[in-house]
Amino acid sequence: MRVLLLNSDPETSTRWAEALVARGHETFTAYLPEDAMEMLRNETFDLMIFDILVGDGSGLGVALLAEFHQPNCATMLVSNFDPEFQQELFSRLSSLKAVLGRGSPVEDLVTFAESCVDDAGRKQAMPNRASLPA
Repeated sequence: MRVLLLNSDPETSTRWAEALVARGHETFTAYLPEDAMEMLRNETFDLMIFDILVGDGSGLGVALLAEFHQPNCATMLVSNFDPEFQQELFSRLSSLKAVLGRGSPVEDLVTFAESCVDDAGRKQAMPNRASLPA
């Protein structure tokens, strides 16, 4: 699985990338929304894991762009925003498959990431989209 990570915290991004690579996934990391948008225009991804706020930019805007450029790319949000806001995101972002709290264990992030995409790189149909607290 090819995964794009969009997070402005290098330490967190490195932990996520190391855990995903250990499970055999190819990861690419962007620390700025502009860099992630460029990657989405030029590369193909199965999953994008993003934070809602990335530096001074919006991870949500990048996720919306991913839906346009790569309709088969699933997305997963890592955030500590209000659960009501998270539910609103599910209705606005059809590619969103899971929301995890920022403090979630990395193992949970990998498990959810793998459940979002099947072995052929297609978005999984998830009847109950998942949301975990921090």
